[in-house]
Amino acid sequence: MSPNDPPIPPTGVYVPVPTLFFPVDDSASLQSAIDVDTQIKHSVFLAKLGIRGLVLLGSTGEAIHLTRLERFELVAGVRKGLDDAGFLNFPIMAGVLTNGIDETLTWLSDYAKAGAQWGLVLTPGYFGKAAS
Repeated sequence: MSPNDPPIPPTGVYVPVPTLFFPVDDSASLQSAIDVDTQIKHSVFLAKLGIRGLVLLGSTGEAIHLTRLERFELVAGVRKGLDDAGFLNFPIMAGVLTNGIDETLTWLSDYAKAGAQWGLVLTPGYFGKAAS
């Protein structure tokens, strides 16, 4: 491994964390708002159980339905909550669910600024033959 290689995530169990939302209210929006405070509490709870890292916004497809700001606020909130609870630099991997290269790089940059150390890029299934 050279000094220019990106850091490798530590080995261990990474938990895909569901994204938590508030119940639907009577607002004009049909989409519930994300519940960052409960997301933080749940993430700290998981860290206290001894898991090695979290996978946010990566396994159930909700990231694509959130705004850029919502994704940033969720990851930044969890990072701050973990740090405040004494889990400094706790591994966070954040899901990237988009098809374009430029947009993928934007998501990864946003996540890095929010405090995630790695991105989990989910390649669309219809590119399968091109990738093999």
